[in-house]
Amino acid sequence: MPSYALDPLIASIIFFIASVPMGAFAYGFSSISAPLLLLWYTNKQVVPVLNLIEVFQNTAMIIMNRRGLTKRVLFQILPFASGVVPGIFLGVYILNYGDPQFLKLMAYSVLTPLVLLQAAGIRRPLGATWLPMTGIAVGTLYGSTTISGPLIALVLNNNGLVKDEFRAGMSVVRVIESYFTATLYLIHGYFTLGVVYTAAITSLPIILGIALGRWIVAHVRPELFRRLVMSFDAWVVGYGLSNTAAQLKIIPATWAPLLFLAVALTDSLLFVLYLRGRLQPRVFGIHA
Repeated sequence: MPSYALDPLIASIIFFIASVPMGAFAYGFSSISAPLLLLWYTNKQVVPVLNLIEVFQNTAMIIMNRRGLTKRVLFQILPFASGVVPGIFLGVYILNYGDPQFLKLMAYSVLTPLVLLQAAGIRRPLGATWLPMTGIAVGTLYGSTTISGPLIALVLNNNGLVKDEFRAGMSVVRVIESYFTATLYLIHGYFTLGVVYTAAITSLPIILGIALGRWIVAHVRPELFRRLVMSFDAWVVGYGLSNTAAQLKIIPATWAPLLFLAVALTDSLLFVLYLRGRLQPRVFGIHA
């Protein structure tokens, strides 16, 4: 029997935690699990497992959120998705030939500002011209890291999709990117027996996490729960960014704790402002 791609116990715990926001908001699985797993593993070890899981996960989410698939959602999604597919080609190319440590740094560097922008309540509506270009960025990020939820959420939220429509729109984009990426990963031989075993053994914790997330969002203020998830994510990616930057000698090792502290303090300040009701969404218009 082949060895597991990831330690089953560590993967099960992380996947359970990451599946809770997935059940609540239809995204968050990779943006939480990948930064945590990258503390111990490389992108090439992590992303095939996450993608294989998300193929089934996203299929289930689009079925559960099908009632939110309106014409308005499709009008927003189709131009956006048109850029996702070519972006995935670029992302898989980067995964194949990029330096493992550089890929880690790229993942943390992109995630950190995205999480903090969401926490700050930035709202930047995108016109039809910008949607395909943003889709290319999403596809590139997903193909190389399987992380794209924060950027997709920023686009859909900022373009006015909320609640059922948001979850439905998120599910559509995630299905497109996970299926297409899985095809390319299969062609490049990333789906080993170890990857399949790891995905299979962690399926129960994932199902339980999704169920818990759907229960929580029905009994707790969704925005408060979403904000707590973002804070957790910000601290994880902040630590990963500072640690990886120090390993690559981009910053001195003595600066790494300061970089992490800067991210943590920024998020803490934004969270306090949110709790006091002083942090309202700020809208910056971008026209087609």
